[in-house]
Amino acid sequence: MFCIDNRCTDIYFNLAAEEYLLKQKRENYFMLWQATPTVVIGKHQRVEAEVDTDYTQQYGVRIARRFSGGGAVYHSAAQGSFGGNRRCKEASA
Repeated sequence: MFCIDNRCTDIYFNLAAEEYLLKQKRENYFMLWQATPTVVIGKHQRVEAEVDTDYTQQYGVRIARRFSGGGAVYHSAAQGSFGGNRRCKEASA
């Protein structure tokens, strides 16, 4: 397993990197990253239902959508985030 110590704080790059790695990498890995203030919503969520857009515009909080499902999450530079993949061997029949 290897670690990607990603120092980029651009949420759009980080989400794209996670999606790319999940779909393309065959090795086990995890990626550490941080982001500027951002609300990330799941693939099937509606921005209007999950985010106070007046607040995000007033305070410069970005809104991003990840390719997978799940709930809304707030990210900031004060916290670390990680993503990864561990491939399991297929069971023999």
